[in-house]
Amino acid sequence: MLSTKFGVGINQEFRICFGGCYDAAELYTTFPHHLTAILGGGRHTVELGFGGTYLSGNTTEPYFFYPTLGYRLLPLGNMQSTFRAFVQFPVSGFETEDILFIPVGISFGFGF
Repeated sequence: MLSTKFGVGINQEFRICFGGCYDAAELYTTFPHHLTAILGGGRHTVELGFGGTYLSGNTTEPYFFYPTLGYRLLPLGNMQSTFRAFVQFPVSGFETEDILFIPVGISFGFGF
């Protein structure tokens, strides 16, 4: 089985300033996407694939490319909840000091 995702998000630069920040925080529009294969049978599966995130904003690296490795707990019936835990280690685009890339995540959803 194949899984795909495309999204749009808005993010703001996170800063800690002692004595006040002298300029406004940067705003970024993000366009994440991925294509993964779901391997295994039953409810417990492994997810392998690749993805990327395009960043629109004032950044030195506008694109992150990463492989994806994950675990999925799939529903057995219709309209049941799903769980996903994953790691994504960027192989390009991580050389920037503008963006903090967090390579782990979890997600919850509904299968239908």
